[in-house]
Amino acid sequence: MKKKKGLIIALAIVAAIVLVAFVAINATGNSETKDAKFVKTSNVEINEIKTTILTSGRIQPRTKTTIAPEIAGKVDRVEVKVGDKVKKGDELVRLNTDQIENQIEIQELRLKAAEVNLEKIESMKKNSSGTASATDRILYEDAKKSYDQKKALYDAGVISKSELDAAKTTLDRTYNSYKSSSFNANSNYDVISQTLDIEISSINLEDLENQLDKSRILAEKDGVVTELNVKENDFLAATAPIGLVEDTENLKMVVNINEFDIKDVEVGQKVTITAEGNNKQYEGEIVEVAPKAEMRSTGQSYETVVEVTIDIKSPDGLKINFTANAEIHVREAKDAITVSYDALALRDGKNVVFKVQDGVAKLIPVEMGMQGDIYVEVISEAIKEGDKVVLNPSEKLMDGDLVKEGL
Repeated sequence: MKKKKGLIIALAIVAAIVLVAFVAINATGNSETKDAKFVKTSNVEINEIKTTILTSGRIQPRTKTTIAPEIAGKVDRVEVKVGDKVKKGDELVRLNTDQIENQIEIQELRLKAAEVNLEKIESMKKNSSGTASATDRILYEDAKKSYDQKKALYDAGVISKSELDAAKTTLDRTYNSYKSSSFNANSNYDVISQTLDIEISSINLEDLENQLDKSRILAEKDGVVTELNVKENDFLAATAPIGLVEDTENLKMVVNINEFDIKDVEVGQKVTITAEGNNKQYEGEIVEVAPKAEMRSTGQSYETVVEVTIDIKSPDGLKINFTANAEIHVREAKDAITVSYDALALRDGKNVVFKVQDGVAKLIPVEMGMQGDIYVEVISEAIKEGDKVVLNPSEKLMDGDLVKEGL
């Protein structure tokens, strides 16, 4: 009986000890749970991040040239129509050349006459003895006086006809000698004058021949005639546009990028183009960024933009003036360690995340890498795939705080 009673007492003591331990443990657990902050978490993931800029514009030819006459004139023939393919140098329109050809003929005759006159003057100058001398003048005057006397005697029947003819021959010879020697006094002026006439005639003739060439309006580059507003007998003003030749096989897209995004855009970046006309996608590449920005109206206000040119690869199915959307691929990271934007917080002006480890929030400074639409790349040796990070951490959450996942 005494043994049984002792056993009961021993069991009671053990039960009391267990109860005290349970209460103590339970009290401790309640205290820890009470001090822990409830947080929502997400996992650190490996993702592919692409930074893109979306914009839109119209499809344009890589090259286009305006059809316009260099000179005014009446249209004689129209050699092409809209839709015709042309090569550089092909004749598109011919102007009437009747008046120009007549002027060329007249100018050629004037030039020939001036050349003949110059040749004659130079020949006379070559044969000239120099400045007219007093002897030549006296001999001529004496011969003239002798001829006049003999003429009177012949008329009176005193001398024969042969004597009068001999006097006339002497007069002609002395006259020619006198004129030849006196010619040189003005010959230099005549040579200069005729030389200038030849130069002027040559210039006029060259100008007329150029006008004749310009009467043929030619294609400046290969392409397709996409506009043509002219018909036979129309009178065209010089340089007035009458049509377009455009390259329909090599196309580009010109877009406007606002001043805030342009810092991320550079030549060589790849572009995905989606045409609204056929809903197909095309590859493109930025080939030019304008050196200056421009102000463009957006309806109620103005926007500062920079023009960017995109070359389109294999543009089959695209047409000039199609509307298209462009996605410019700015940057790309294939195996980026990422978190949700909601996981980022600022502490002392630096980006941080709170990693949950063994029920404790640990503050981890991070650098932001590439930014996607949903995820942002974070760079830190303390962050790896699968880690849990706190979402929307409150400003009261501190490094080392106890946390418990919940809503």
